Amino acid sequence: MQLTSSRVSGTRLSLITLGIFTLLPIISQTAAARNTSGDIHIPKHHETGHVHDHGNLPWPPNPDKMTNIVDFSKSSEEQTRHLKKKQRFDDLERKNHLRKDLKDALGNKFTRIEVVDKDNKDRPSQSAKYVYFSLDKNSTVEVLTENGELKSVKSTPANEYQPEITDEETELAVQLAQTYFVNRGFTRVNELTGYGILAYSPSGRGFFSGRVIYVSFHATPDAPPEFMAWVNLTTKKIIKSREER
Repeated sequence: MQLTSSRVSGTRLSLITLGIFTLLPIISQTAAARNTSGDIHIPKHHETGHVHDHGNLPWPPNPDKMTNIVDFSKSSEEQTRHLKKKQRFDDLERKNHLRKDLKDALGNKFTRIEVVDKDNKDRPSQSAKYVYFSLDKNSTVEVLTENGELKSVKSTPANEYQPEITDEETELAVQLAQTYFVNRGFTRVNELTGYGILAYSPSGRGFFSGRVIYVSFHATPDAPPEFMAWVNLTTKKIIKSREER
């Protein structure tokens, strides 16, 4: 999915802040009037855990006629998760950079997919599985560790198994597909939002032999796709496309 960012100037931010404090009494009275069911809504990402009765108001609060209200908590949590993932992969690769089995399995071009911690009920341990997709070898690579030590490296051909795609892979596939359509004169795609999912072989045999993502562009999340492309991240090429007119 395409990533977007918003910037608010200092003056505009001050006006928004002043507007929030001015409207707080009105919001409180409105929320009290609307909340007749007695339901209490607690945002899952609220750090303090205490209760706010927002009634039917959205979270974060979005007073009438105010725009550019952004909830940064989710993006912050996502960023923290990505940083922890990167750190763990960095540690694994730095510690085992001389391991021939790992180097041979990954090649020079690969994607870090996920780290899965495994529970051991029989005895305490710190077992984990590091999942990669090797673009050089067109294979899924699973690295097992225990107490920080590498135990095994397993490679599975792409046409037999592939893990779910990452946000970074989706973003890259959307960019490649967008460029492809724009270069062919379909500038309408710049006004749409791109989404991606892992593609499966139409032959009914499961996965493609490469890392292929199906990308579709929509005016709204519920709208039908206007442009579609099958993007091979292994070769950075579009293997199939379609336009709905």
